[in-house]
Amino acid sequence: MAMIGSRTMRMATCALAIAAMPAMGFAAAQTSPATGTAGQDAQPDKQLAADLFLAMNREFASQPATATVEDLEAALMFVIQQSDYTLDTINLALDKLAAAHPRDKVLLQAIENVRRALARGVKRGTAALGSGVGFGSGGGFGAPVVAIGGGGSNYGQ
Repeated sequence: MAMIGSRTMRMATCALAIAAMPAMGFAAAQTSPATGTAGQDAQPDKQLAADLFLAMNREFASQPATATVEDLEAALMFVIQQSDYTLDTINLALDKLAAAHPRDKVLLQAIENVRRALARGVKRGTAALGSGVGFGSGGGFGAPVVAIGGGGSNYGQ
């Protein structure tokens, strides 16, 4: 029963945040294509930040009340990766998302993790596998080694 109440509260908070956007200076518009690349030092585009905020807020509202930091971080990164926003625009949208949900500690930690990943120039969450996955470079998983006559594996690396 507490899960239903928590989910209802989360959805109500998201609805309030969306309703308050005109007062916060946002226009409730559909997500438009973004320009620029993450990491540029351009001024943040407030309309694109508003659109990104809306998309992240919708994704956040769709997550279960039991979502972990990693779940929310992955959901936020997924939204960010859908277009090519500047880092300043992404940070502005993340600021607005944090301001809209100041008491959700799980979301606030996910936002912090996303910021850290983006600051390192990595457009994936901290729960993602390393970049060398399957290619034998740095700490990635290689194919299991199997030998004839007893077998073996490299799972212990």
